[in-house]
Parts: sequence; structure tokens; C-alpha cells
Amino acid sequence: MLFGFSSYLHTMRDTYLTICVFVLFLANSSVVFANDPLRAHYHTLDSLLQQEQKIVTKKQERIELIREGLGARGMTDDDRYQIRMRLYDEYMAFRCDSAMKYIVENIESERSRGHLDRVHACKLRLSHLLAVAGLFDKARTVLQNIPVDELSETTLPEYYNAMQEYYLFMSEQARGTVYSQEYQDSVVMYRERMIALHPKDDYFRIFSEATYRAETGDVDGAIELLENYRRKEQGGRIHSVLMSTLAYFYSLKGDIQKREEYLLLSAINDERCAIRENNSLRELSMLLLEKGETERAFRYLNASMADASFYGTRLRNLQAAQLMPQIEDAYYQARSRAQNIMIALLVAISLVALILIISRIYRSRLIRRLEEANAHNKEMNRQLEQTVGQLNDANEQLSQTNRVIKESGRIKEEYIGRFFELGGVFINKADEQNKRSSRLLRDRKFEELMKELKSERNLAELTNDYFKQFDEAILSIYPHFVERVNALLEENSRIVPHGEKLTTELRIVALIRLGFTDNQRIASILRSSITTIYTYRSKLKAKAKQKESFEEDVKRMEE
Repeated sequence: MLFGFSSYLHTMRDTYLTICVFVLFLANSSVVFANDPLRAHYHTLDSLLQQEQKIVTKKQERIELIREGLGARGMTDDDRYQIRMRLYDEYMAFRCDSAMKYIVENIESERSRGHLDRVHACKLRLSHLLAVAGLFDKARTVLQNIPVDELSETTLPEYYNAMQEYYLFMSEQARGTVYSQEYQDSVVMYRERMIALHPKDDYFRIFSEATYRAETGDVDGAIELLENYRRKEQGGRIHSVLMSTLAYFYSLKGDIQKREEYLLLSAINDERCAIRENNSLRELSMLLLEKGETERAFRYLNASMADASFYGTRLRNLQAAQLMPQIEDAYYQARSRAQNIMIALLVAISLVALILIISRIYRSRLIRRLEEANAHNKEMNRQLEQTVGQLNDANEQLSQTNRVIKESGRIKEEYIGRFFELGGVFINKADEQNKRSSRLLRDRKFEELMKELKSERNLAELTNDYFKQFDEAILSIYPHFVERVNALLEENSRIVPHGEKLTTELRIVALIRLGFTDNQRIASILRSSITTIYTYRSKLKAKAKQKESFEEDVKRMEE
């Protein structure tokens, strides 16, 4: 009977420690470490965003070298025309007003020289800039004043492409209204005319054919066309447009991972080439909002708005500003999730407290029964002198069991207070975080809110507290834990903690002793990756004296 009581108390002790570790796991379950196959792309994009000023400076230095050619001696009007076209190409996706300046200068110079085809070609480029800037009435006026019947075979396809582009912008602007389809019909009409005139291997024709295929349901064919063409393109604005369009095509197929990958590739190319008239970074921030990554979405959206302001176009600024309400909504949803986690934590702590109270009551009953058994044994000693030796052994065993029970009670009383305190710390810190975030949101201090969301200081403090409590719990329950583990290892492979009470390897062994064998669960509790846990377990097994039975030896390890 006494052996049964002792086994029960050992079981209750291990169950209690397991429950405490589980509560700590719940408190930290909002942090997930997963292997993200796109992590390298995000790292590259973030690195380029940090180097943005250097990239822009290099771009401006290259433009300045080209601009110096306008004042060089011996330059002909044709030479100046070509230099201004180069400056337009450099500025087209970099600074709208500068690109417009040089294309207007070319229009005026070529009109005075009577080169009407060049004038018309430059006007088509001007219409593009006006449309991107959101000046649709001006763009329409420019296009209407171009005599179609006077255009050359080279310029006519460009005209149809400009018309297609103009109506596409109009369709985007009118999205959700009855006029959107009317503009889209015009897009289709001018696209068909352009395809009929452009060479088969021309970018504009391939791009238009791919768009047509996607709109008619042949998404795979559209993807194949652009994938084949993009292999010929390396860098530049066309490459960014191809990546962005492929991302849209993959979204039509429901392949969200491919969509995210190609948006990242497009945004990376935009940053690398200092392209400020872009869509990918804004689209990527929308995708991140859908995934719940509010902080990164906010950062990318701010970068997108900064690009739009630098480029000088109202259209892109308006498109980016439309996402701000979604960010606020995402914040409120994140706060709601945090409140739900806090409620769940309170419920879990209450359940643990209830279990511990019941355990204490039952332990008191066990002690009373043991005391009664001890008194009965003493009475038997007085009555049966011939069994004095056996009764003394029984009394010693009873005394030892009594000490174990009292020690177990002391440990449980200690940890009731410890984990109530830890739960209170978590709740108070979560409440302080909510108050700070609510205040910043109310005052519309989005930059400070971003910094607050980005800060990892509170998480680091909670993590340190978490591991401190974990180590103290293990060493309180198993005072000779480190020695017992080292006894299972080879002489030259023993573990000596430095700084912390337990190392990561010792924490893994402790969880195995408590019955945790699944790498996923151990990784979640220790806030590590599955790969790291697997590596540590393999190394521990390699260091063991009995390699095949090492983990079973750990499970049988005594105090």
C-alpha cells in the first residue's frame, strides 16, 4: 500500500510539471518559427530597401553623365534628340516630371524641324506619362490630336499600344463602376489592332497575346508565353512588368505561393533598377495583409507610397492610400486575437490552479492515512516484540514516504505562487502593450505604431522569464539533474552549463524525461526549429555511453 502511495505522488509530480510547461507553451504559442522558402527573397528585398539611397544616387549620377552630353561641342540636332530620348528612358519610371520635360523638348524641336513622325512618336510617350500621372483628359487630348492616317508603319503599332494602355488605366480607375467594361472593350479592340501589326517576337505583341489568353481562360498558355520571353530579358522595367504580370496570372490559377514569389522578384528588380513607377511593392503589401503579416505590410506600403511621391504621380499615391484602412482593420483584428489568447491563458491558469487545489486536498488525506498507519504500526511494535526488527524497517519506510509527500507538497506550494506570478506578468505586459498600441492608433502615429509592433524587447523579456522558470522548475524537481545526465554520457562529452542554469541540450533531455518525444512539440516549447531539435537529439545520442537505449535511460532517470 505504501509503495502505491509513493508511485501516485511521483505521477502527480510529473503531471504537475507537464501541465506547467504546457501553460508556458500556450503563453508563447503566438511565436512560430517556420521554414519559409521565400525567406531569401524577402532578405534580398529588405536589403535593397535599406540601400535605396545609394541606388538612387548611382542612378542620378548616371543620368547626369548623359545630361552633360547636351552641352557638348559639336552636337547636332539629331544628337541632342537622341540624348533627350535616352534621358526620357532613364526618367520614365524614375521621375515623371523630368521625363515629361525632355519628351516635350523633343516634341518642340522636331516640330520646328518638320520631323512629324518623330513628333507623333514623342507624343505617344507623353500620353503614357500623362496617363500614369492620372491626367487622363490631357492624355486623351494628346492622343486625339495625333493623325492616325499620317503615322508610319513603325509608329502606328505604338499608337495602338498607347490607346490600349490609356483605356487600361481608365478601366482600373473606373473599377467597380458601370463604365469599367466599356473601357475594357476599347482595350480589347486596340490590342487586336496592335497584335496584327507588331512582329511575332516583339515584346508588346507577346505581352498582349498573353493577356488575351488569360482573359479568355487559357491561363497556362499565357504563363508559358511570358515565361519563355522573360528568359530573354534580364533586368530593366520590362523584366519587372513581366514578373508582376506572371504573379497576376498565377493568382488566377490559385497558386498563391507563385504569386508571392513573382511579386517579390518584380519588387526586387524595381529596387535594384531604381524603378519608382511600380506596382509590385504595393501588391505585395496587400498579399502580406491577407497573410496577417501586418508589420511588414505596413513597411512595404510606406515604401510604395514614398516611391509614388518621389516619382510624382497622383494615381499611384491614391492606390497606395486606399490600403491604409485595411491596415487599421488588420491591427484591430490582431488586437482581438491577442485578447482571445489572454482569455485562453486565464482559463488555462484557472484550470491548473483548480487541479493543484484538488491535488493538495487529496495529499492531505493521504498524509492522514499514513499517520494512522504509522500509529497502528507503533501499537503493533508494543504488542509484538518478536517482530521489532520488521516494524522498525516499516517505520523507516513510512518516515521516508512521509518526507517525500511533504517535500512534494512544498514544491507544489512553491510553484502555485510561481506560475500565478508568471501568468500575472504575462497578462500585465499584454495589457500594457494593448494600451500603448491603442494610444498610438488613436493619435494616428503610424510610424511609432510600426516601431512598437516591430520591437522585440517585450518578447525577449518574456522569453528570458520563460526559460528561467523552466530551468528552476527542472532543477527543483530533479536537484541532481545535470549529474544524472552526464553519467549517461561519455567522459569527454559531458555538458557543463555556462551562464544559464541549463543549456538547450539539457532542456531537451528534461522534456524527454517528462515524456515529450515528438520533435514538433519539443521545438514549440523551446522556441526552436524542428531541424535544430533533431540535430541536438542526434548529437546527444552520439555522445551517450549506451547509444541505442539513451532516451529510455533518460526516462528512467531518478532524482
